Amino acid sequence: MIRAARAAPLGIASCHAARMKPCLLFALAVVVLGACSDSGDQATGSDSSTGTAESSSGGDSITDPTTPADSSSGDTTCADDCASTGGTSTSAPTTGIDTSGSGGGGDESSSGESSGPSESSSSEGPSGVCGNGVVEGTEDCDDSGESATCDDDCTPAECGDDNLNVAAGEICDQGGESFSCDVDCTPPSCGDGLVNASFDEVCDDGGSSPTCDDDCTLPECGDGTQNLAVLETCDDGNNLSNDGCSASCVIEGDFGGVCRVVDGTQWCFDNDACGEACEDVCGALGLTIEPSDAVWFAAQDTVGECDAISDAFGLSVPVQFGASPLGCLEDGGLNDLTGGGLTGGLLCSSDPNCPAAHRTDMDNLGGICDIVGARRSVCPCIGEFCGNGVVEGSEICDDGNEINNDGCNTQCTTGPNVCDSGVDPGSGEPWVVCGVDENGAWVGHGDSAGGQYHPELICQELGYTTVGEWGGTCGNVCGYCENVTSCDAPGMHFFDSGMWNGFGNCGSDALGEILCQTVMWSCI
Repeated sequence: MIRAARAAPLGIASCHAARMKPCLLFALAVVVLGACSDSGDQATGSDSSTGTAESSSGGDSITDPTTPADSSSGDTTCADDCASTGGTSTSAPTTGIDTSGSGGGGDESSSGESSGPSESSSSEGPSGVCGNGVVEGTEDCDDSGESATCDDDCTPAECGDDNLNVAAGEICDQGGESFSCDVDCTPPSCGDGLVNASFDEVCDDGGSSPTCDDDCTLPECGDGTQNLAVLETCDDGNNLSNDGCSASCVIEGDFGGVCRVVDGTQWCFDNDACGEACEDVCGALGLTIEPSDAVWFAAQDTVGECDAISDAFGLSVPVQFGASPLGCLEDGGLNDLTGGGLTGGLLCSSDPNCPAAHRTDMDNLGGICDIVGARRSVCPCIGEFCGNGVVEGSEICDDGNEINNDGCNTQCTTGPNVCDSGVDPGSGEPWVVCGVDENGAWVGHGDSAGGQYHPELICQELGYTTVGEWGGTCGNVCGYCENVTSCDAPGMHFFDSGMWNGFGNCGSDALGEILCQTVMWSCI
């Protein structure tokens, strides 16, 4: 009987030379796995870490290479790759070493799985390092920080993701609408066209509309916000009439009319009313209607004449010639407001029957002002009219407008004269004109007793717009703290209380601010 030699480390010595390579690979695999210990010489005869069966303590027997390993011990048996050489017991592991002897794919098992050390991995892969400029792991993008297309957390730039990205044009981003941010990542602002309920906007149409005020609330007469889109000509914050703005938000007052003379014909409209026939228009202005239909028709029956009339009224919308056979003339705006002048383009007629119909009718196209469909008649009227650009009758001047303090006032006079006088419309206290120059008028109380005055109303009565400066008189007329002064012999022209700024020193009433302690002022 051949004595079994002591097994060489890892069974290398017991391998046939022809099968050295597989055994070397096996040995290396065992080393890498750290499964082999130095206790192979122990008397137990079984290395639990390597699964290699060794001889008993006597070493007199060898393991049959065809005998499977005891499954209870966890050992594996060296089979064909390791045969008995010199009496040394060897066994081939079943860890994937090719035992076919073909030499091909010797480092893979029959199942195709690698016998090498396993690598650490997860089902999702590594997360990568966001900000290193390399897209890796779970990153969607990586531009080394914030960019126009990538957030600084390596996700695509998107408004509403609660990640502020200035490079992408975001001014704010709070994950949606908030008090300080709109859904488009801009700060909320009434009028931006985005309704932001968190910012207390009920609506936002980018300005006034039939369904939204310009303060982003719903239109309502009396809310203090005028909305021309719903034909409010005023809104004073209440629903009372006879206070300058009616309960239906229509401006109250007498706005008179406007006339312009074009090629010898005076064309006028009533700024207080809409939908009037021409007899009513001329009558409301204290004028009479042109008696000749032929003259009337011939004054507007060409495009050139219609354009000239439109230009005289300062309209920029093109005329509509012949579009309305009985429109000679009308405005085409269809939304005229009280005191709001003409809107749209003028309608001129090519139908000679138009004047006869237009005298007493408005083609059923009109209506009262401040409603949809409202329009004004523009009519040929005869008579003197201050503001038509023609000096006539008792007029001293006529500059074609109704503006004060531009060289000709709204009464078509140059202004008041020194010592012109009157009484206050509220208190009845006397006043007098102390001086007049190109800059305005100087007005004071009319006697040394003083009184209460509404200076702005008095200035407007004189043909000016408002109060300039005001100051004290020390009880005398047309002078500042001097013994004897009058409008014929005025004293010092001095105001010690500064600009008017729309307030008086004795309160106010329905007629306006009141002066009572310092009653000397200028009108401009």
